[in-house]
Amino acid sequence: RRPKAAIAVRNDLDSIVTALVLARERRNVPFFYVCAQHELMDFLRGKATDIDESTDLLLVGFTAQPVPSETIAAAAVYRGQISWFDHHEWPIEDLERLREAIGEDSVFGADGGSSPLAAVMEIAERGSRFTDKLLDFSGRR
Repeated sequence: RRPKAAIAVRNDLDSIVTALVLARERRNVPFFYVCAQHELMDFLRGKATDIDESTDLLLVGFTAQPVPSETIAAAAVYRGQISWFDHHEWPIEDLERLREAIGEDSVFGADGGSSPLAAVMEIAERGSRFTDKLLDFSGRR
């Protein structure tokens, strides 16, 4: 775990709330980018290349779409730096390919849950009244 984290989040409410909780957890977040699912490849091949190697890259709420093999290959470039938080149900072959590409310990919650927030809360070490209130408002408690 590096001291800084860059967060790219899918533009849906559950993912954004999750990314906010993750940002509170990580504290030092110099880059917070919100985009649509179809813009993920542009992000990985464009803006993400500007992120310093001493900064973790956290993807929240994205699936490996529109072409899973290309998306996973683009994410593999950031192996050791990237963590992927999702809640959508993935085809098992894509999920296994992602785990192999970026590391088993870098994939969180891609098992068909209702929100990627559960995956973040499993690894969260810091708590705060703000985070608790955010969870209450999001209806996740």
